[in-house]
Amino acid sequence: MLTSISFTAFSLLGFLLAAASYRDLKSHRIPNVLTFGGALLGLILQVWFLGLEGLLSGLGGLTLGLLLYLPFYLLGGMGAGDVKLLAAVGAFLGAKAILWVAILSLLAGSVIGMGVLLVRGIFLEVWRPYATTAKFLLLAGTYIPPEINRTLNTRFPYAVAIAAGTLGAVFLLSP
Repeated sequence: MLTSISFTAFSLLGFLLAAASYRDLKSHRIPNVLTFGGALLGLILQVWFLGLEGLLSGLGGLTLGLLLYLPFYLLGGMGAGDVKLLAAVGAFLGAKAILWVAILSLLAGSVIGMGVLLVRGIFLEVWRPYATTAKFLLLAGTYIPPEINRTLNTRFPYAVAIAAGTLGAVFLLSP
Protein backbone atom coordinates (compact mmCIF):
# COMPACT_ATOMS: atom_id res chain seq x y z
CA MET A 1 0.00 0.00 0.00
CA LEU A 2 1.24 3.47 -0.73
CA THR A 3 2.70 4.94 2.42
CA SER A 4 1.89 8.09 4.35
CA ILE A 5 4.59 9.96 2.40
CA SER A 6 2.32 9.72 -0.62
CA PHE A 7 -0.27 12.26 0.47
CA THR A 8 -0.52 13.23 -3.20
CA ALA A 9 -1.51 9.68 -4.11
CA PHE A 10 -4.26 9.60 -1.50
CA SER A 11 -5.49 13.02 -2.59
CA LEU A 12 -5.71 11.85 -6.20
CA LEU A 13 -7.50 8.68 -5.11
CA GLY A 14 -9.96 10.82 -3.17
CA PHE A 15 -10.54 12.99 -6.23
CA LEU A 16 -11.09 9.88 -8.37
CA LEU A 17 -13.65 8.49 -5.91
CA ALA A 18 -15.42 11.84 -5.58
CA ALA A 19 -15.65 12.22 -9.37
CA ALA A 20 -16.85 8.62 -9.82
CA SER A 21 -19.45 9.03 -7.06
CA TYR A 22 -20.71 12.28 -8.57
CA ARG A 23 -21.03 10.74 -12.04
CA ASP A 24 -22.68 7.61 -10.63
CA LEU A 25 -25.16 9.69 -8.63
CA LYS A 26 -25.93 11.85 -11.65
CA SER A 27 -26.15 9.27 -14.45
CA HIS A 28 -25.74 5.77 -12.94
CA ARG A 29 -22.59 5.45 -15.04
CA ILE A 30 -18.90 5.67 -14.22
CA PRO A 31 -16.98 6.74 -17.33
CA ASN A 32 -14.07 4.61 -18.52
CA VAL A 33 -11.85 7.67 -18.48
CA LEU A 34 -12.21 7.64 -14.68
CA THR A 35 -11.80 3.90 -14.17
CA PHE A 36 -9.07 3.18 -16.71
CA GLY A 37 -7.40 6.54 -16.15
CA GLY A 38 -7.57 5.98 -12.39
CA ALA A 39 -6.04 2.51 -12.71
CA LEU A 40 -3.21 3.85 -14.86
CA LEU A 41 -2.61 6.74 -12.47
CA GLY A 42 -2.58 4.34 -9.50
CA LEU A 43 0.03 2.15 -11.19
CA ILE A 44 2.16 5.16 -12.13
CA LEU A 45 2.07 6.41 -8.55
CA GLN A 46 2.92 2.95 -7.22
CA VAL A 47 6.02 2.89 -9.45
CA TRP A 48 6.89 6.50 -8.59
CA PHE A 49 6.84 5.92 -4.85
CA LEU A 50 7.76 2.23 -4.52
CA GLY A 51 9.43 1.15 -7.78
CA LEU A 52 9.05 -2.42 -9.01
CA GLU A 53 7.58 -3.54 -5.67
CA GLY A 54 4.89 -0.86 -6.08
CA LEU A 55 4.13 -1.94 -9.64
CA LEU A 56 3.65 -5.53 -8.50
CA SER A 57 1.50 -4.39 -5.58
CA GLY A 58 -0.61 -2.19 -7.84
CA LEU A 59 -1.07 -4.90 -10.45
CA GLY A 60 -2.02 -7.37 -7.72
CA GLY A 61 -4.55 -4.93 -6.28
CA LEU A 62 -5.97 -4.13 -9.70
CA THR A 63 -6.34 -7.81 -10.61
CA LEU A 64 -7.79 -8.83 -7.26
CA GLY A 65 -10.18 -5.85 -7.25
CA LEU A 66 -11.42 -6.87 -10.68
CA LEU A 67 -11.84 -10.52 -9.71
CA LEU A 68 -13.56 -9.82 -6.38
CA TYR A 69 -16.51 -7.94 -7.86
CA LEU A 70 -16.66 -9.59 -11.31
CA PRO A 71 -19.07 -12.33 -10.10
CA PHE A 72 -21.51 -9.65 -8.89
CA TYR A 73 -21.45 -8.08 -12.35
CA LEU A 74 -21.89 -11.43 -14.09
CA LEU A 75 -24.91 -12.20 -11.89
CA GLY A 76 -26.46 -8.81 -12.71
CA GLY A 77 -26.12 -7.31 -9.24
CA MET A 78 -23.55 -4.65 -10.08
CA GLY A 79 -22.54 -2.50 -13.01
CA ALA A 80 -19.28 -2.89 -14.93
CA GLY A 81 -18.19 0.59 -13.86
CA ASP A 82 -18.35 -0.46 -10.22
CA VAL A 83 -16.10 -3.45 -10.91
CA LYS A 84 -13.62 -1.30 -12.84
CA LEU A 85 -13.66 1.34 -10.09
CA LEU A 86 -12.73 -1.24 -7.47
CA ALA A 87 -9.91 -2.42 -9.75
CA ALA A 88 -8.68 1.19 -10.07
CA VAL A 89 -8.71 1.56 -6.28
CA GLY A 90 -6.73 -1.69 -6.12
CA ALA A 91 -4.10 -0.16 -8.39
CA PHE A 92 -3.68 2.64 -5.85
CA LEU A 93 -3.77 0.55 -2.66
CA GLY A 94 -2.50 -2.93 -3.52
CA ALA A 95 -3.82 -6.44 -2.96
CA LYS A 96 -4.00 -6.55 0.84
CA ALA A 97 -5.84 -3.26 1.12
CA ILE A 98 -8.28 -4.04 -1.71
CA LEU A 99 -9.61 -7.02 0.24
CA TRP A 100 -10.55 -4.65 3.06
CA VAL A 101 -11.97 -2.12 0.60
CA ALA A 102 -14.16 -4.81 -0.98
CA ILE A 103 -15.45 -6.07 2.37
CA LEU A 104 -16.13 -2.60 3.77
CA SER A 105 -17.72 -1.51 0.47
CA LEU A 106 -20.10 -4.48 0.62
CA LEU A 107 -21.06 -3.48 4.17
CA ALA A 108 -21.50 0.17 3.17
CA GLY A 109 -23.47 -0.90 0.10
CA SER A 110 -25.79 -3.00 2.25
CA VAL A 111 -26.54 -0.07 4.53
CA ILE A 112 -26.97 2.32 1.59
CA GLY A 113 -29.16 -0.21 -0.24
CA MET A 114 -31.48 -0.62 2.73
CA GLY A 115 -31.66 3.15 3.04
CA VAL A 116 -32.59 3.43 -0.64
CA LEU A 117 -35.34 0.84 -0.17
CA LEU A 118 -36.69 2.75 2.85
CA VAL A 119 -36.61 6.11 1.06
CA ARG A 120 -38.36 4.65 -1.98
CA GLY A 121 -40.97 3.05 0.30
CA ILE A 122 -40.39 -0.48 -0.98
CA PHE A 123 -38.39 -1.98 1.88
CA LEU A 124 -41.20 -4.31 3.02
CA GLU A 125 -42.16 -5.23 -0.53
CA VAL A 126 -38.60 -6.34 -1.25
CA TRP A 127 -38.04 -8.22 2.01
CA ARG A 128 -41.51 -9.82 2.43
CA PRO A 129 -40.72 -12.88 0.22
CA TYR A 130 -37.57 -13.58 2.23
CA ALA A 131 -39.48 -13.26 5.51
CA THR A 132 -42.06 -15.76 4.24
CA THR A 133 -39.30 -18.19 3.28
CA ALA A 134 -37.67 -17.81 6.71
CA LYS A 135 -41.01 -18.30 8.47
CA PHE A 136 -41.75 -21.58 6.65
CA LEU A 137 -38.20 -22.78 7.23
CA LEU A 138 -38.26 -22.03 10.97
CA LEU A 139 -41.83 -23.10 11.75
CA ALA A 140 -42.40 -26.00 9.36
CA GLY A 141 -38.86 -26.99 8.45
CA THR A 142 -39.80 -26.58 4.80
CA TYR A 143 -37.83 -24.49 2.35
CA ILE A 144 -39.97 -22.54 -0.06
CA PRO A 145 -37.90 -20.35 -2.40
CA PRO A 146 -38.84 -16.68 -2.28
CA GLU A 147 -40.75 -15.22 -5.17
CA ILE A 148 -38.63 -12.25 -6.17
CA ASN A 149 -40.27 -9.28 -7.85
CA ARG A 150 -37.75 -8.47 -10.59
CA THR A 151 -39.73 -5.41 -11.71
CA LEU A 152 -38.64 -3.34 -8.72
CA ASN A 153 -35.99 -0.77 -9.61
CA THR A 154 -33.61 -1.01 -6.67
CA ARG A 155 -30.44 0.22 -8.37
CA PHE A 156 -28.31 2.75 -6.59
CA PRO A 157 -24.94 4.39 -7.24
CA TYR A 158 -22.47 1.88 -5.80
CA ALA A 159 -19.47 4.19 -6.32
CA VAL A 160 -20.52 5.89 -3.08
CA ALA A 161 -20.22 2.55 -1.25
CA ILE A 162 -16.79 1.95 -2.80
CA ALA A 163 -15.71 5.43 -1.69
CA ALA A 164 -16.92 4.72 1.85
CA GLY A 165 -15.21 1.32 1.88
CA THR A 166 -11.98 2.85 0.62
CA LEU A 167 -12.05 5.54 3.27
CA GLY A 168 -12.71 2.93 5.95
CA ALA A 169 -9.89 0.68 4.72
CA VAL A 170 -7.38 3.53 4.55
CA PHE A 171 -8.18 4.51 8.15
CA LEU A 172 -8.18 0.87 9.28
CA LEU A 173 -4.83 0.08 7.69
CA SER A 174 -3.06 3.36 8.50
CA PRO A 175 -0.19 3.00 10.98
